[in-house]
Amino acid sequence: MDGLYIPEVRIPTVEPTPNNVESRNIQGFAQKKEKPTFNVETSDTPVTASAKHPARLIDPRTNTLADSAIVDALDPNNNKVGTYKIAPETGEVTFTPNIDYRGEVKPAKVSVPVVVAHDKDNNDITVTKEATYTPRIIPVSPTAEASTTRDVQGKAQVSRIVFDTLEENADKNQTVNFDRSPEAGTAGEHVDLDKETLTLVNASGVETNTVTTDQGEYVLDKVSKTITFTPKKEFVGTATAVNIRIKDMNGTKVETTYTPTVIEVRPTGKDSATSGPQGLTQKISSCLQSKR
Repeated sequence: MDGLYIPEVRIPTVEPTPNNVESRNIQGFAQKKEKPTFNVETSDTPVTASAKHPARLIDPRTNTLADSAIVDALDPNNNKVGTYKIAPETGEVTFTPNIDYRGEVKPAKVSVPVVVAHDKDNNDITVTKEATYTPRIIPVSPTAEASTTRDVQGKAQVSRIVFDTLEENADKNQTVNFDRSPEAGTAGEHVDLDKETLTLVNASGVETNTVTTDQGEYVLDKVSKTITFTPKKEFVGTATAVNIRIKDMNGTKVETTYTPTVIEVRPTGKDSATSGPQGLTQKISSCLQSKR
């Protein structure tokens, strides 16, 4: 009796190797469409997710497959600092940060059924593997330069406020300067100043348009972009500086100061002499002068 030969078909063991991905962009802007891929011995090109074998995010709080295409993005202390959103059919992940966050972000974990071979009926044989996507946030901060002015006793002094302008004129130290961060995003974006947030800050840290001290009064005019200091009549010397604050569109604050100096004015006189016949009235004219 002839023996019956039954061949045993063994599926080769193939272990996909993940190609983890990273991206970078400035604070407050989304980082888009980065997708992990996998190297497989049986494929000449890296394997990605597909409509037939869609990718899924892993929920960072439970470390299980997420039911939604969106999961929280967490900082190292597990605080939510944004979201990850996946396109299942491609595996592309978009990171949308909280605009005020500028630190490290835990990577998104992406689970993909990776095609490694085909059976005798040409059905896909898959191995589910994980890969990561890590966004990097470039911090953005506006900058500021202080202002000083000088004028005589009793006279109001004015400092202009200038935005995003490089000044080279002789009186540039007499203007408060605010500039957006020079950092640019991947598409040339900038985080602009939020000019509506321009404000004075009093000694108690309260935002206001008017600050009154025992030396005089500061008034902010947002329309004309000026700060006016009106000293009290008797005040002379360098006044206590007033703080000026602005935020950028991410809510990042920057502060600087305006410091006026009041120059003392003292009246002076000259000695006068007259002569005339005995018994007649003699007159002199006033010779008072102001001395700075």
